[in-house]
Amino acid sequence: MLIGRKSVALALAAAALLIVATAGAAGPAIARPDPVVSIVDVGETFVVNLYLQDIVDAYGADIRMCFDPTIIEAQDADPLAPDIQIQPVGSFMTPGFVIKREASNTPDAERGDCKTSGFVWYAFTQLNPSQPKSGSGPIAAVTFKSLKAGVSRLTISYKKAADRNGIEIPTTYQNGSVRVGGATETYRIMLPFVVR
Repeated sequence: MLIGRKSVALALAAAALLIVATAGAAGPAIARPDPVVSIVDVGETFVVNLYLQDIVDAYGADIRMCFDPTIIEAQDADPLAPDIQIQPVGSFMTPGFVIKREASNTPDAERGDCKTSGFVWYAFTQLNPSQPKSGSGPIAAVTFKSLKAGVSRLTISYKKAADRNGIEIPTTYQNGSVRVGGATETYRIMLPFVVR
């Protein structure tokens, strides 16, 4: 009888570990550029999406991204509106009310998150009767033109997503980059030093 109790206890412990591991594997949603890395030629026009990955029950989001305006330049998606506009994308979430959809190629010391760089800012919410969305997909498209050879980092400087009740959804971020004209990024790799 004692062996049976040990077996049941071990089975329960294994099940508990499996539940914890499965819950931990899901992790927070990710706000990122898509593609994460773009490789383009000088003078090329290309699109980078603002993208939500592995989100659950999302109803709105506010994403901001910095870029190097000496390497790439945001293009205006709506010449009839003031400033530089980016394009909402409705294939994943429905942009019922768009709060911000702008970009700037001019650094602004007053801007807290992208003081020395260009920036993209997209904020929106769905409206009834749209249902909350779970999964992954683009929420806005930014058209850029490459100006000269080099590497522009695409840095997610702010990210917030919320459910239908306005409760924040845990969200992390992944930065990206645009490589123009065969430019490469330099990385320093530290190898372990082993003495025998």
